[in-house]
Amino acid sequence: MRRTVWFGIAAAACVLLAGAPSPVAASCGTAGADTIVHDVEIVDRDGGRVIHRGDVDLGATLRRIAAGEPAPVGRDDGTAFCARGLDRTRFDDPAYGEFVVLPTYLRGRSPGPQRVIVGTASGRAFYTCDHYRTFVALEPRVVLPPDRRAAIERQSRASCRSR
Repeated sequence: MRRTVWFGIAAAACVLLAGAPSPVAASCGTAGADTIVHDVEIVDRDGGRVIHRGDVDLGATLRRIAAGEPAPVGRDDGTAFCARGLDRTRFDDPAYGEFVVLPTYLRGRSPGPQRVIVGTASGRAFYTCDHYRTFVALEPRVVLPPDRRAAIERQSRASCRSR
């Protein structure tokens, strides 16, 4: 089962994808016209407790991605996002890269559930606060460095199932 919720502006489209139920549901908020996602509630998926409530500024993460810089943690940072088990018709690029979001309140810890995925062709970016259950479309586009884009597309062809 899938439910799509559209907010007042196109930049704030939120797609909720069915998955295993969690004890406490996260709320991935609504995107503004800039790099800030408002009203986010991030839940620790192991303990079910809220680890952050408020706005999330993705500016530093989006700049890091555009510059081709790796995250200091997270083995999947900059790899192909295969979207296994998700309805890929919601994502129109042929390949997406996944990137870790490292918010200041999680310094020194594992990357947590937050990710940004970026389409290699369009630069469309989506934010998830709950490890791929919910996606918020972001207004800013991200231009991936050519070598990073090529690597993600190669990996996607080699390891992701076709749509």
